[in-house]
Amino acid sequence: MLQFPLYISLIAGTASLAQGYLDGGQVDLARWILYFGAAWIAAQMSRWRWFALIGLFAALTCAGYGIWIGLPASWMFAGAMGALFAWDLSDFKHRLDASAPEEKTEVARRHLLRIGFIAGAGLVYSLLRMIYWWEVYAETLAYLSMLGAAGTGLVWGRKRPEKQ
Repeated sequence: MLQFPLYISLIAGTASLAQGYLDGGQVDLARWILYFGAAWIAAQMSRWRWFALIGLFAALTCAGYGIWIGLPASWMFAGAMGALFAWDLSDFKHRLDASAPEEKTEVARRHLLRIGFIAGAGLVYSLLRMIYWWEVYAETLAYLSMLGAAGTGLVWGRKRPEKQ
């Protein structure tokens, strides 16, 4: 249940950071960010729990450095949000796997709704800030639309009544 949102957030966060670095002309750094994102996905598939913390630190460092050198803040913010979401889901998945089997799906659903609301509120705030300062780019709107569609599909897919 948590694998799909985890991989989506990893891909979205990595792609956002790479796109921001590409927009700033930093092609080599964008390529390394994509390599690191692929390594993070491989580490998740190998169940290397410790790699998520390294991935979070690396993504936040890349986002902070990108803002410092003047790259588009929207891409850096989206990349940091994706990494934070992936780190949280990775940690939550490991804790959930170690817990008792009863009601795992309900606990996971509540956690996804909670963190999805927080991430959505952050992205809406970022979008409103960009609109206010006239920094809205077509790529940013397309990215937010895809994330919104994926999130809505995930929520509606989990809301279906179960057959008894």
